[in-house]
Amino acid sequence: MGEKTPDTLVSSYRIKIHTPPEKIFPLLCPVREEEWIAGWKPGIYRVLKSQSGFVEKDSEFVENSLCKFLFGKTEQTRWVTTRYEPDRFHQDFTLYVGGRAVILREIRLAEPGGGTTEISWTDTVTFLKDPPSAPGRAVLAVKMRIFSNYLGRILKHYCEKGRIFPVPAVVQRFTFRPL
Repeated sequence: MGEKTPDTLVSSYRIKIHTPPEKIFPLLCPVREEEWIAGWKPGIYRVLKSQSGFVEKDSEFVENSLCKFLFGKTEQTRWVTTRYEPDRFHQDFTLYVGGRAVILREIRLAEPGGGTTEISWTDTVTFLKDPPSAPGRAVLAVKMRIFSNYLGRILKHYCEKGRIFPVPAVVQRFTFRPL
């Protein structure tokens, strides 16, 4: 009897932001996210490994929010930067989501011209235990889309308007779990 291949789920997202990629790319870092995500602050995340204090190749950080949002469990997600190419505006993370899943997040920024950036990211989720049923997969796919849409829209707002998108404190408390 052969080994069963773990189930996977792929979710992709694209957004166009009227800001050059060299201004956006550095913001894709847990420390710099404090600048554009309402309620994101130390205590919600912790940098575990980084020479510079920011995202770089092999940097690592943890947070408690993603696993709660996706799976309903308050467990840490460890983010490891597996690709960091600022000259090409490419960045990949491997996310270890509370022992429940591993997500490969591939982020690509491209400049089609006129100071505009097209951002695309693809999340490939590999379930480590208890792969969801078909309805559960559909719910998880929607949650992945909501997560991506939220991040994309608030990043766009910050880059184009120069200020953080206002999110009510009650939503911040529900969204972000302290370590």
